[in-house]
Amino acid sequence: MEKKILTTKSLIRDMGSMRKLILKHVEKNNPHYSNLAKILFEEDYYNNEGEYPSGKDLMTKTRLSQTQFRKQLVEMYEDTKGDFIYKFPKTSTSFIVKNNGRYLVLDIEDLTHIPRIGEAVEFPFFREEFHSDYLFVEDIRHRFSDCEHMIEITLKVGTYDLYWKIRKDEALLKRELSYIDMFEDDYKLKKILGYK
Repeated sequence: MEKKILTTKSLIRDMGSMRKLILKHVEKNNPHYSNLAKILFEEDYYNNEGEYPSGKDLMTKTRLSQTQFRKQLVEMYEDTKGDFIYKFPKTSTSFIVKNNGRYLVLDIEDLTHIPRIGEAVEFPFFREEFHSDYLFVEDIRHRFSDCEHMIEITLKVGTYDLYWKIRKDEALLKRELSYIDMFEDDYKLKKILGYK
């Protein structure tokens, strides 16, 4: 297998998603990267959607030659594999409710049990908002960024239909539907697939 060449921008972006963890690790275990890490992560480029600094700007700030800069950047990235310990002390959970093209996000604290795909969920205090008591878990996403584990649980109004889930997955695989189509409601998807 051919080794992939990592670009400076992709290294900065990827490490930026774990900047607090990497800074702690560098200060403790690899102080020779300390100057580069401090300058590289002084701003949160990952979450703020700002412009990533150019390699040239970073080389000027760190006073490293292009070879030294690239070498330290790649070594710092490679150091995040293997013995590197990732700690995510904070966990946040959000329910994202899809209903007729509208979305409602509910942030939940101290959720002790994560519902699984297909399980029924009820929010009686939002019955009027959803026009139904019947919600089910359509999808679960886990994101790990910096010191946080974010769980996003997508709920849909209605009842879970395993056959329909399998059929949508098959349609994606066969390219009868695109990933963008999956944001449409089931009624429109069934029309696209020829159901009446």
